[in-house]
Amino acid sequence: MAIFSKNKTPKPALAAPATYKSETIKSLVDCFRIGSRIRFHREYEDAIVMESIIIGYCIEGQLIFQPKQVVIKRDDAGVSISVKTKNGIETYSRLSEFFLLLPADVDLESQLDTDSRATLGKRGPFVKGNFLKLMSFQPGQDNLCCEAIVNRNMKMNSGLYAGRAVTQLELCLGTVEVFEPRCEARVNTALPVNLHVNDEREFLEAEMLDFSETAIRIGLRNSKDEWPNYGKKDRPVISFTVPITNALMTVECQCSGERGLERIFEIERIKRQGQLVAFTDLDALELKINLLSEFEDE
Repeated sequence: MAIFSKNKTPKPALAAPATYKSETIKSLVDCFRIGSRIRFHREYEDAIVMESIIIGYCIEGQLIFQPKQVVIKRDDAGVSISVKTKNGIETYSRLSEFFLLLPADVDLESQLDTDSRATLGKRGPFVKGNFLKLMSFQPGQDNLCCEAIVNRNMKMNSGLYAGRAVTQLELCLGTVEVFEPRCEARVNTALPVNLHVNDEREFLEAEMLDFSETAIRIGLRNSKDEWPNYGKKDRPVISFTVPITNALMTVECQCSGERGLERIFEIERIKRQGQLVAFTDLDALELKINLLSEFEDE
C-alpha cells in the first residue's frame, strides 16, 4: 500500500503528493493517534463491536510508540512526515508502509455476551487476513472509520512492550470516511436538566436531547439565555432526575463540541454520597436503560 515514499533528495515531481493522500494521512494520524481508543468489528459482524487502544505505528519498518516521534508539517510543497528513530530523523514526502499497532493479548472477549463470544470463536478477531472495520472516537472533532486487514501478529522481545503480543493492521485507504460515532448508539430524549454555571448555585434550564455512551447533547430551553464560553479546563455540572427511578443525578462534564445552538458534553464524573467519582461504563449502561424505558418506543 503506497501512502508516502521516502524522498531524501527532493525533486519537483515528488515534492507535492496528491491532495487526497496528504489530507488522508494527516486525518489518520489525528484520529487514530497513539494512545487513543478505537472501536472495531469483524467484517459483516457489526453487532459484535469491541474496543481497543492504539499503542503505536509501524512506519517504513520502524516501530513507533510515542506520539512525539511523528511530526507532520504542511508547507507550500504539501504535507511531509518526519519520523524520529534511534538512528535520527527521517523525512518523507510519501510512505510505502503505514500500519496501526494494537495489543493482541487483551481479553476482548470479556466485553461480549455469551452468544457474541461463541460467534467470535477461540481465535478472536486478530487472525491474519481478517478484515476489520475500525472506528475512531475523538470527542470534539471529526472521526474516521475505515476497513483494515490483519497484516501480522508478533510478540515484542524488547522495548516498552516487551513480552506483549501485538497486532499489525493495514488500513484500506479507499474505505476511509468521516462518520459521527454518537449516531451509532444514541438514545433520543427530551429530558429537562439544570446546567449549573456558578458553583452550582445558579443554573440555566436546559434539555437533554440525546445520550450516547458518555456523551449528551444539550439545548437551552429559554431562547433568551446564552451559552457560557467553555474552555478546556472548564468542567460544567449538569443535574437531572433520572426517569423510572426518579433519582437525582449530578454529573461533571467537559464541553466537547457545538452543534449550532446545542452543545455536546462528555460526562467525566458523577456525584455519589456528596463526592464526585469517575463515571463508569456501568453508570452509562444504567442511565441508557432508564432513558430507553422512558423515551424509546418498542
